[in-house]
Amino acid sequence: MANDDNDPDGTDVRDGDYEVGYRRPPRHTRFKPGQSGNPAGRSKKKTRPEETFMQMFGRVTGRSVRMKIGDRQIEIPKIEAILEQMCAVAGRGNVGAFKELVRLAAQFDAAASMQRQTPLFEQTDTDDEIIERFVRRRRGAVGDLGEDEEKA
Repeated sequence: MANDDNDPDGTDVRDGDYEVGYRRPPRHTRFKPGQSGNPAGRSKKKTRPEETFMQMFGRVTGRSVRMKIGDRQIEIPKIEAILEQMCAVAGRGNVGAFKELVRLAAQFDAAASMQRQTPLFEQTDTDDEIIERFVRRRRGAVGDLGEDEEKA
């Protein structure tokens, strides 16, 4: 194989006796000593940020799915499709699916009632006074204002 760097007999002009050929590339095209064959290296694997099971569950079940209900095809969240399937299986007489549906309904009802009973925060007497003053100011009532508000 002859090119600009080689004599017609296949020897490298710059290196004297070195023959260029199969598995013997010209020296100027070789990797330099200490140089990697792939300096940029393989790209790093992209990792997802850490997420809790509930975050992952919400992300996965929140995706939409096409489902055929009757003669219509609709797009609904996966969790709703799962519930539809459970209801269909329970409706066909599967006792296990029916028990699971009843358990989920009871658990959801208990969680919802607890959420209704639990206030978002505990209101103190100081909070009551602040709210009372605010309401009076909004109504335009003058009178029982604190010393700080009279100066302002």
